Amino acid sequence: MKANNLTLRQLSVFVAVADHGSFVGASGALGLSQPALSQSVRQLEAEVGSPLFVRTTRRVQLTGVGLGLLPQARHILRQVDSMVANISDMVERRRGRVVLACLPSVAWRMMPPVLAKNSELFPGITVVVRDMSMRLMRDALRNGEADIGLGNMPTERDGLSAVPLATDSMHAVFPRGHALGSMTTVPWKRLAEHPFVTMTPDTGIREIVDSVALLGRANLRITAELSNLATVNGYVQQGVGVSALPGLALPRDDHPALAHRPLVAPELSRTIAVIWLSDVGLSPAASTILTSLKAAAEAGAVLGDGTNFSWLDFDAAADAARV
Repeated sequence: MKANNLTLRQLSVFVAVADHGSFVGASGALGLSQPALSQSVRQLEAEVGSPLFVRTTRRVQLTGVGLGLLPQARHILRQVDSMVANISDMVERRRGRVVLACLPSVAWRMMPPVLAKNSELFPGITVVVRDMSMRLMRDALRNGEADIGLGNMPTERDGLSAVPLATDSMHAVFPRGHALGSMTTVPWKRLAEHPFVTMTPDTGIREIVDSVALLGRANLRITAELSNLATVNGYVQQGVGVSALPGLALPRDDHPALAHRPLVAPELSRTIAVIWLSDVGLSPAASTILTSLKAAAEAGAVLGDGTNFSWLDFDAAADAARV
């Protein structure tokens, strides 16, 4: 058998005829004329040195040799398809468009250095960032309006997969000169002594805040529910109340009007995860976000001072997102 003379076309024709049970069906499926298809089969049979099909008036059946060759032919064709797909993936990472859905706090503190790194590493990839609540993020991923999400680890996984990337501790936020500033850590029950400014109920931050009440640790006196982090900070700065925010949402340590301290009793944190549609996985272009996140984290470009923000396993996330 002169294996070096076999062609992918011959193997493809052989598998198509076997699958359709006829030369006519295989010819239509492959878009080849019947004479061309028959010639390919004859050439393959000549290389093998044995007939591969028994031709009857109604159907084409595999011979014993054909039955033995069929699984090997399928395997070879799958390997070739996989090789071509991998090469295409490499090409796609050089150009493409990614729509990234993320929480406002992630978009504000995490993404600017990540986007800068992505532009440096993958100049042909265009990244569109859309900040939104977790509910809207889940909808965007399921509807195909976003390719990848960065947000709280989802509690409902219907159609979604997620891998944790980082943990983000909760902090008390208050005006400079406030009584809470004299403490190194702030118990949640101390927040209940002051008017409280918080996010709206559809946000992941509010879920954490509400969990404190469910635990019976603090009965917070909510005076404002806001959907924008900048507005929350503005209200706190104006003395409307104090707040509780995760590390990525905190004002900078050198903020002229606001300060923050870690919250304790209980110490709470949220888990930031990369989220994607389970059946689709991450495209090669979308996977560049993970590469750039890791590069930005290793360079120390993402973390703010004193945020107690901790990175987890990027490689596990990248491996899990491959479908």
